[in-house]
Amino acid sequence: MDIRVVDIHQEPMPLYVSVAADLIGRVGEPGYVAQMAESLSHYVKFAHVCVLCFSRLKPPGLLGTASTLSPACAENTAHVYLDGHYNSDPTEKLRAASIDADEHLHVQRQRVEDIANVDYRTSCYEKPGIVDRLSLFQHVGPETWIAVNVYRDSSQGYFDSSECARLVTVAPILTASANKHRQLVAKAEEFPTQVREASAVPTRRRHLSAACALLSNREYEVCSRILRGFSSKEIAQQLGIAPSTVAEHRKNAYTKLGIRGYKQLFTQFFS
Repeated sequence: MDIRVVDIHQEPMPLYVSVAADLIGRVGEPGYVAQMAESLSHYVKFAHVCVLCFSRLKPPGLLGTASTLSPACAENTAHVYLDGHYNSDPTEKLRAASIDADEHLHVQRQRVEDIANVDYRTSCYEKPGIVDRLSLFQHVGPETWIAVNVYRDSSQGYFDSSECARLVTVAPILTASANKHRQLVAKAEEFPTQVREASAVPTRRRHLSAACALLSNREYEVCSRILRGFSSKEIAQQLGIAPSTVAEHRKNAYTKLGIRGYKQLFTQFFS
C-alpha cells in the first residue's frame, strides 16, 4: 500500500487559498460536495468525488458525492462500496491502526490493476469504469477518519504527476473542511429547529463570527476577506485604508487568535 504523509504546516499555495475561499460558504450545506467538485474541476480532470467518514466503532458514513460525468454513477458506486467493500480497501489497515489523532494527512493512490480483491475491483472499479483513485485521508479524532476520494474513469485515463501534486496541495483544506461539514451536519440533525432559525444569518459570517469572536470589527472585515481569497492590496482598496493598515489589523487578529499565518486562519475557521 503506497501511502504518503503530507506536512499540513507548509505555507499554502494560491490554489489552496482559491479552493478554500470557494468552500467556506458551503460547509454544512447540501451543496458542499458539489462545490468541492466544481472548485477542483478548474485545476484537475476527474470523474467523481466521494467524501466519507470512517470509524472503528461503526460502518462508514457517506458525507456526499459529486461528479463531472455522471452523478448517478458516483452515488451508486459509493453505496456499493459502503455495502461492505470498504473492508477490502487497502486504507482499512491504516484506519484500523491504534494511533492518536494528529495533524498528519495521508495520501494513497490506487489504480484498478493494484487491487488484489476481485469482488472489490469488479464492483467498485471495473463495472463503473473507474481506473484510478487518489484518497486523501486524515485522522481527526480518537475513532474518526475523514476521506476525500477523487476518481478518474477509463475515458480520462490515469492521474499524471502534476495532477497528483495539485490534489496534494489542496488536501489539507479538503479534509479540514470535510470534517467541519461532518460536525455541522451532525449538529443540524441533532438540533434541526435551532439550525433552521440560524440559517437566516449568512453562512460565512455566522461561522467566522463564532470562530473569531475576539476580533474588532475591522479585524473581522480583514480576516473575512482573507478567507475569501482577496490580497492585502485588494482588501485595502475595498475598505478604503492603506495596505500597511491592513497588515496591522491582520497582525493583531492573528495574535488574538493565537495563529502565525493565513493557513492557520483557514484551519481555525474549519476546526
